[in-house]
Amino acid sequence: MENSFCCFLSCSPTTKELTEHVDVGTNWFILGTMLDLDQKRLRGIEAQAGHTDTHKMIEMFNLWLTTTPTASRKEVLDVLRKRVVGENKIADQYEKYLKELHNTNYTPPSTEAVSIFQRNIQSLNEALVSPVQVSQLLFCKRCISEATLDEMERIDQRRSLDDKKTTLLTAMQETVSSNYRKLKDIATVLSDVEQTRDIADNIMTEFKEKIPQEDVSTVVQPQEGVGGNEDRASDILRNNYSALSQSITEPVRVAKLLHEEVISDEALSCVMSTRGSVSDSRAVLLKAVRDAVHSNYKHLELFVIVLRKFSETAHIGDTIFQEYKHHFSNDENIEEMETYLTEKRGSQYISSDSDSEGSAILGHWVPFPHKMRKEFKEMRIKFGSTFYRVRLLFSKKWAKSQKDINKVKTLLADTYPDLKSELSVAKTIDSVLDVVKRKCSIVDVHLLEVIAVHFKVKEAIKIIIKHKEAAKEFCESVSVSLSSNETLQAIPMQHLPCETVTFVLSWDADDTTLQDVYDVLLELGPLPNYHIKVTDVCKGRSVVVTCYCPAEYTTLLIMAVLGKIEILQEKGLKEFKVGNCTIWNKVLPVMTTETPKKTDKLTKETVNNYEDMERELLSMRQQLAKKEKQVQELIKERDQPDDTDELKRSLVKKNQEIDHLKVSIKKKDDESVSKIRELQTTCQYATESSKTQGISEFVIGKTEVTLECVAELQVQKRKNKALMLENEKLISEIKKKERIPGT
Repeated sequence: MENSFCCFLSCSPTTKELTEHVDVGTNWFILGTMLDLDQKRLRGIEAQAGHTDTHKMIEMFNLWLTTTPTASRKEVLDVLRKRVVGENKIADQYEKYLKELHNTNYTPPSTEAVSIFQRNIQSLNEALVSPVQVSQLLFCKRCISEATLDEMERIDQRRSLDDKKTTLLTAMQETVSSNYRKLKDIATVLSDVEQTRDIADNIMTEFKEKIPQEDVSTVVQPQEGVGGNEDRASDILRNNYSALSQSITEPVRVAKLLHEEVISDEALSCVMSTRGSVSDSRAVLLKAVRDAVHSNYKHLELFVIVLRKFSETAHIGDTIFQEYKHHFSNDENIEEMETYLTEKRGSQYISSDSDSEGSAILGHWVPFPHKMRKEFKEMRIKFGSTFYRVRLLFSKKWAKSQKDINKVKTLLADTYPDLKSELSVAKTIDSVLDVVKRKCSIVDVHLLEVIAVHFKVKEAIKIIIKHKEAAKEFCESVSVSLSSNETLQAIPMQHLPCETVTFVLSWDADDTTLQDVYDVLLELGPLPNYHIKVTDVCKGRSVVVTCYCPAEYTTLLIMAVLGKIEILQEKGLKEFKVGNCTIWNKVLPVMTTETPKKTDKLTKETVNNYEDMERELLSMRQQLAKKEKQVQELIKERDQPDDTDELKRSLVKKNQEIDHLKVSIKKKDDESVSKIRELQTTCQYATESSKTQGISEFVIGKTEVTLECVAELQVQKRKNKALMLENEKLISEIKKKERIPGT
């Protein structure tokens, strides 16, 4: 109210208002002078013969209002109270009148905002064609709650488009009622949607005209998620929800990459079951991601990894990760290790004996993961100085040439196709090198070497060679037992299960070194061929080597490992895993020439079973559709009291039929899922192995089909459950009618 009155005082008064309430009589000339009017024109008014002081005062006020664009009531009040004018009593009376006038005509901003929204609600209802998409944009701007978004994104065939519009418009009005300033944010969102742009312009115009802007400009946008880690991560996701809802074009592929670690089997099946509509699949996917981040904030980092695999979303992944680093900078899993050395001192390696969690190097602070061993600190510093010095050379060479930067990007994309999406959003040589850095380890700068050698940057080659020598010396001197709980990644981060490769070796951790690990892996051939990167080496009863391998190359790696399995077994390999799947261990049989034939036969038999199952499922689906239609017809008749007995008998009969069908479908559902899980377990090894032996893509394709079958069955199961609930509701209503006399 107070701010509103201040705004009211800043408005220009009328001549009539001033004449009635600011009658200063003969003092008009002094008042005009203090209002900064032209003295010559004031004297002209004063010289008018036969005019009263009141007439001259009116002329003075007219002159002030027409020549002063900033004329305001407040200015009049201030001047009246000046000592030289001395009209304090008139000022007090005028201010009292203005307060009464304001109170009489005042409408609270919240009421005005709701009125503006209501005047446009019918137009919005007609213009909204994608209420779910608009709800996602509004959620990002914090104009609707997450509960409302859940309701909008929920896939329910019984809800019409009008139902969703009503839900959204009601939520929007509630938001405006509780915070009128949000109307401006709503208008901003609607202006980004073609169908509602004109309506948004109308809302914004009315908002500026009828609501004091001083109130709006002083408000700080509230930020949610300031609680625990999950809340903060969810808030970061919310900040980028609008961009995600418009940029994800392959939700099924994204869901498959996130499966198991981030989203559940049920969520994946829901995404796949709505694949006919990209917007529906995307909504289901984003809901699953939100739930996952609510349960564990580190799932957001895995989501970033997947986003960076698609050119349409790579830039969003980078944005999310920058926010993520800002909020979780103390988390040892995401600290970036960079050594900032001056160009003059760059050739000198620096080591540190400090036990602190960071070391000062030439005036710059270098963060390290907690409790890192001295040997790893020194190696990390060497990597940091190497990368920084090479970065300086590359920046000096290409900083001003976008054409040359594009050549570097093309080289990297051709050499490492899995980096193509991330490179597509890199505009400078520094951002290109940031992508490169994520793919390096502190003992492996091959990607940096590829650039230096191809473009013949001799100084960089010398620096890289020196680092490779230091890295080899480090690997030869550091035992596996010392490497336990350390990371070799340049930028420690999580990896997707499908891109995590594990080698278990029957070694004594105290008697083997990191170089022994690399020597075993080199049996596969040059490691860059598989784009594999050793990330961790741990000890237990055996030595466990964890590696990162892009999903695009895991098949190639599996072929290489199985092709040299006897040699690797002699070197101590006892288990080989990709993600959670064991590809080979001492229990699994080694592939022979007979195995492909057995695999092909097994798969074809299973696929035939699947095709039979699919036909049965189709038949049951048709039966359910027929029963559902009959139930709908009975619904129309249920309000006719004379037919209650007949209706009851019909419903009981239909209920028995549907119960029987329910049992049949459940049995078939359980059998089908059991068969599919058996196929997945049995053929997992055979699928990859068949690639090694050159078998066609038959096995792979049919395995994917079985996953789709699981999704189909789960969707059908949900429909069946809904039908049962409707039937139970009808029976309940019949029982109520029987208890009412006269029906």
